[in-house]
Amino acid sequence: MIHPKQLVEETKKTMATLESLLAEENAALKEHQFEKVGELLESKKNMSDRLHKLLHEVKSQAHIIKSNPESRGLLPELEASWGTYEKSMRRNEMLLRAAHQSTTNFLDCVRDAINKNRPAAKTYGNSGQVEEKAQATSCLINTSI
Repeated sequence: MIHPKQLVEETKKTMATLESLLAEENAALKEHQFEKVGELLESKKNMSDRLHKLLHEVKSQAHIIKSNPESRGLLPELEASWGTYEKSMRRNEMLLRAAHQSTTNFLDCVRDAINKNRPAAKTYGNSGQVEEKAQATSCLINTSI
């Protein structure tokens, strides 16, 4: 079992590292550097998993942390770190949603342009003559990211 003071310090350090990754990802999103966003994804996931485990450990050892004078003194700093991290996380979520929405909007525009310029399908009717269909042919675009 890790010492309570070490646990709180490690949690703060992991939160700061993750916050730094979020800031880097946010900057990449703003600059439309989507390759960089993809590169940061694995690190962000690993740090998020680590933070989740540490926070779970902090919660399960809350009584020990609060009873230890060294670790208890670090709790206000941990709470402040959490507030800063939470703001970064919300900003990151907002930017990711905006990037997703702009991609969806772009694909909608492409689909609309294709639908407007698509020639009508020609088919054979009951009389054996070539007829133009009033409806355009189908179009499939993969919108998954």
